[in-house]
Amino acid sequence: MASKRKGSADGEVMTGASGSIIVNDTTKKTFDCDMIVILEDGTIISEIEVDGVAADVKATYITTPATALKKGAIITPVNGSYFSSVTMSTAGSLNLVKKNG
Repeated sequence: MASKRKGSADGEVMTGASGSIIVNDTTKKTFDCDMIVILEDGTIISEIEVDGVAADVKATYITTPATALKKGAIITPVNGSYFSSVTMSTAGSLNLVKKNG
């Protein structure tokens, strides 16, 4: 099992200094990150995986997963976890952000 890292609830600042990547297609993107930022209105996420485990957990983070998200929404992992992959079901844009350190 992948090791867990401190989450944003630990009071650490997320700046992306350790890396980020923009996702703008519906191909599954594997990228360990600590924050997902929605960059466009109408973005629908079809899958979120956590801690390297191949199990969709989007309903843990989005109460109505089939509804489009609004630009500016921020999703962070819970319980010291990290996001390991994300897939969108419609065109849109996400910024996958790694925490400093």
